[in-house]
Amino acid sequence: MRARLLIALVTTATATAAASEARDFPPPATIKPSLVPWIERAEDHEKTGQLQAAISDYKEMIRLDPRTVLWWAGLARLFEETRQYDKAIGAWSKILEFESTNLGARFMRARLYALVGAHDKAMTDASELIRQHPNRAAGYTLRAAFYNDKHDYQKAIADANRALQTEPRNVAACSDAYLARAGAFLYLKRYNQAVADLLEAVKVDPKSTDAFNSLAWLLATCPDSTVRNGTKATEHISRALQLDPNKWALWDTRAAVFAENGDFENAAKWEERCLQRKDLSEAERHKTTERLALYRARKPYREEPKSGKPDPVSERKKVPPFEQR
Repeated sequence: MRARLLIALVTTATATAAASEARDFPPPATIKPSLVPWIERAEDHEKTGQLQAAISDYKEMIRLDPRTVLWWAGLARLFEETRQYDKAIGAWSKILEFESTNLGARFMRARLYALVGAHDKAMTDASELIRQHPNRAAGYTLRAAFYNDKHDYQKAIADANRALQTEPRNVAACSDAYLARAGAFLYLKRYNQAVADLLEAVKVDPKSTDAFNSLAWLLATCPDSTVRNGTKATEHISRALQLDPNKWALWDTRAAVFAENGDFENAAKWEERCLQRKDLSEAERHKTTERLALYRARKPYREEPKSGKPDPVSERKKVPPFEQR
């Protein structure tokens, strides 16, 4: 299964985490004068894409002020962006040494544990989030995604429901919960319920690229012809591309939507565009090449939910808000 539906919560930074950042990683009440040039350097290096230099800047900030969690969070974020996942986990863990109940740090560490395949640790962190913050939805949405990954769909649905009940006015949390529940419904082949949840996700969060992309993908590739709707799929992937035109997962979906609508020439062009990316893994390149062959043969792509290992494209190990795809 693809990140579009099942593990979007695991592989991308969700708005839930972003919303918690201001709360969980506040700036210090006063900033030491010696830190100011390093803060400015880090900002300049990030703006110009010099991420390793920015990492060095954050390390110096931490040397000068080792107990301010904001610097550790910034370092963790940059480690994620440069795909140094173990180091990012270490940085989030450092915050938890200072503040064991820091929701944002545990949320982000849980995502990364899942990303690197440490699923038991990810589940432990998600459950600990729920224990520490029972009135926050973050732990429930994460655990729902992890249950999906374990193919325990009824528990995934239960946690998604609990998230919706816990913070019904939290836009990001509700969008995440609908995405997770849609993934469970899809694996259970309850396609219409999956579509309904994805429609709710884009309704509550009209800036969610993942939700629009997931919806377009399902409407274009669902094996049930009564669910597919090429016209609606076009609307949703167009919206996703407006939000993020440089994300290659969206190009892949655009190709599938063109194929569903019988425009195989454009489908092939968009899939070829994906293959031009230099950062595709071998598995991703293989699946993308397979789809390209279908389109060149004038055949659409259909995705049957499987209880086995997800489509490698969904296992894409990228993270936020720094996603490369």
